[in-house]
This record gives sequence, structure tokens and C-alpha cells, in this order.
Amino acid sequence: QIEPSPIYDDTVLEYLTPLNYEDHSTRLAEADWVIEAVTEDLGIKCEVWSSMAGHVREDAIVSTNTSGIPVASIARSLPESLRSRFLGTHFFNPPRYLRLLELIRTKETDPHVVHVIKEFSELVLGKGIVFANDVPNFVGNRIGCYAILSTIRHMEEFGLDFAAVDAITGTPMGRPRSATFRTLDLVGLDVFLSVCRNVTENVSDPAEKAAFEPPPLIVEMVKKGWFGQKSGQGFYKKIKSDSGKSEILTLHTDSMEYLPRQRYQSAVLQSIQNQENPLKRINTLISSDEPAGHFAKKVLIDT
Repeated sequence: QIEPSPIYDDTVLEYLTPLNYEDHSTRLAEADWVIEAVTEDLGIKCEVWSSMAGHVREDAIVSTNTSGIPVASIARSLPESLRSRFLGTHFFNPPRYLRLLELIRTKETDPHVVHVIKEFSELVLGKGIVFANDVPNFVGNRIGCYAILSTIRHMEEFGLDFAAVDAITGTPMGRPRSATFRTLDLVGLDVFLSVCRNVTENVSDPAEKAAFEPPPLIVEMVKKGWFGQKSGQGFYKKIKSDSGKSEILTLHTDSMEYLPRQRYQSAVLQSIQNQENPLKRINTLISSDEPAGHFAKKVLIDT
């Protein structure tokens, strides 16, 4: 249902076999590379590895797809014989569209294993590799999480709503159309909350802890099960109107109700919508004396 489709063509489905832990764990012995991608919870990840590691070949490469949990803390659940073949492979979601792959080695990871995964990922999977230190949230999410939290703080300062922020922080700022809050809905607010807490629970600098403290609104939305696209509602909610057409509603925080989305009116955004050069778009936007320009400038200065 996603456009474009997450798969290149239907033939790749022949290579996918759904299995379960209880009946098929021995099949892990067939794999050259085993990737764990369970929920962002250290306890659950360690539990899965503790029960599955015994079925993996000793010459296999094993990795965790975590968006920010320190890889060494997961490695402790592995037998020592596998730790040299274990690393973090953080695929950005959805991997069909996003080229970035972060590789994270621990002190015990064999450099040759990292080289093999790098070569395969670049040449076969077509990924762009970023090597990251084994620190909370690595590179992409450490920067991205900070940028989103900074955007939310400035949104409140300027009295903007979610749709207005997305109108400004998308293509006008040289970013994807999903901008800020549509991106969060796609990623999942529960995942984003875990990413924030990866930092706040693992750093000692009070200023950094404060910078990554998640907004109460997002905490409340996760408690309600409003995770974004996967739960059917987050900052936005898609419904069918009486005429049968799809309609996007926006969350209004005063009432916590979803209301019709209001288009953000801005002369400067209107003036740059056909400008193909992103540098010129950004320059025009942040040079503007409109609230949209001042907001965009503050967001860029922060990051």
C-alpha cells in the first residue's frame, strides 16, 4: 500500500519465509549473516540472543539492528565465541528508500567482519556506509533526535501547529516532504521515545540530558497507543470522508482531537515552491522577515 512499494518486484517475495522461534530456531544454522531486529528494548534483545545464539554457526556474522542501544551491552548476552563476529548494523527505516547504513563495532568485533559487511552492503545492497562509535544513538539518531526536539521547542515559541512546522521544515529547508511530524509518524512515536531515552539514561552531562528530554505530549501519545502510521494515528490521522475520499486530519493539542488540516499561509513559502536549487530556497527562507523565516533560521542555527 506504500508508494513506491517497499519491494522492487514480486519475485523477491519468493526469498522470504516467515518463521517462529519455537519451531524454526535451528534454521539459523543455514544463515551466513543473522540480523536481529526486535523491539528497541535491551532486555528483550538480550533474551532473544541468549536463546538464539546457540543455533548460529560459529563462522556466521551476527548483528543487531538497533537505532541507538549501545551494541556492547547487547553483545554481553552472546557466547564469547560469537562476540568477535558481532556488530551493530543500523538500517534506516524504511530501508527500501533510505540509503544510510550505520556500522557500529565493539571493542571485541573483528575488523575483517566489519570489512565484509561494508563490502557486501555497498556492492550488493547499495548502501552508503557511516561508521559510528558505540555511543547512545550513534550518529544519525543523535543528531536527528536533537534536531526534532529542538524543532518542537521552537514550534512552541512561535505558536505554530504541526502542519505549519511540516510546511516549513520539508522541501523549503532542503529536506524530504515528510518534514518533521510526518516523519515521526512514519518512524513511530514509541521508537522515537526509546531513542530519546537511550540518551537521557546513558549520558551524565545535565545539559545533554535536558536537551534530549522527550516532550510530555509525546509521552502521553505513546501511553494512548497513538504511535503514528502503524497504529493509524499520531500527529496525523487519515480517514475516509463522506464522499469516500481520503482526508488527513491534524491533532490539536488543546482538545486532543483530530481536526481538518489547515494549510499554512506564507508568502515566502509560496515564493520558493518552484525554486529547484535547495541552497537558494534555504537562503530565501531564512532571510525572510516572516515568522516562517525566523523559525527556520533558529532551527538551522541549533543544529
